[in-house]
Amino acid sequence: MNNLNTLLAKAAKKDQSAFQALYKDASPKLFALSLRLVNYDKETAEEILQEAFIKIWNKADKFDTDKGSAMSWMSTVVRNQAFDRLRSYKSRPQLVEEGDYETLDYTANELQPEQQSFQRQQLAVFKEMLDKLPPKQQECVTQSLVQGYSHSEISERMQLPLGTVKAWLRRNLKEFQEGMADRNSFGF
Repeated sequence: MNNLNTLLAKAAKKDQSAFQALYKDASPKLFALSLRLVNYDKETAEEILQEAFIKIWNKADKFDTDKGSAMSWMSTVVRNQAFDRLRSYKSRPQLVEEGDYETLDYTANELQPEQQSFQRQQLAVFKEMLDKLPPKQQECVTQSLVQGYSHSEISERMQLPLGTVKAWLRRNLKEFQEGMADRNSFGF
């Protein structure tokens, strides 16, 4: 992980070779995270990953090693992109053309106050729901969503059967999505 911190710091200085190495090292885990967040829709997951890496390139200077690891920070960027996409599907049933939103100007915008408020609300609901889970299930969900580990990596790290990890994640993520959609007037 320390290597990712170094590469992200170099990318913040617009070092393109460091950014390429960062992409090569981090994209498999971030793609797996994106894929899980959009219910295994490969095309959407790829688009989210692409948008997230544009944002990572533009916002790399915002990363602070004192606040966490590069993988955690990049996972948050991917999650936010996925949630933005899922919210846009709820509020706008038709897909927009890629050229309408896949520009550097779009991805470089700071969150608006209402978006920041909504994000804080989502995080509070998520934390409340996470806190209700048994400790091992909390750790499993955290390793998947926050740290971007695959099911098999979580199984190995937590020394749990792979089927147990998959069942916990599938059940808990579905409940989280339903619970957050029910508790937020915007849905996600």
